Amino acid sequence: MSGGYFNYVQNNINLAADEVLEEIEKDQFEQSIIDKFKQTEEALRKAAKMITMVDFLMEGDYGEESFLKRWEEEGLNK
Repeated sequence: MSGGYFNYVQNNINLAADEVLEEIEKDQFEQSIIDKFKQTEEALRKAAKMITMVDFLMEGDYGEESFLKRWEEEGLNK
């Protein structure tokens, strides 16, 4: 699969998620802040998956049917 429609922006999104995770692991904030960081990391990971899948559809790596099937398999309908 080639992708590239969005210039691989999902890589930067995943890097941001990694950095948020590093902050979580430092455990330097109170739990309510850590909880928000966890939500942020999860949202970033989901966004990266979503943009990757749209990327593959736009670049012709996925057809519409396989796009919808993969979207469901990845649990992105939630």
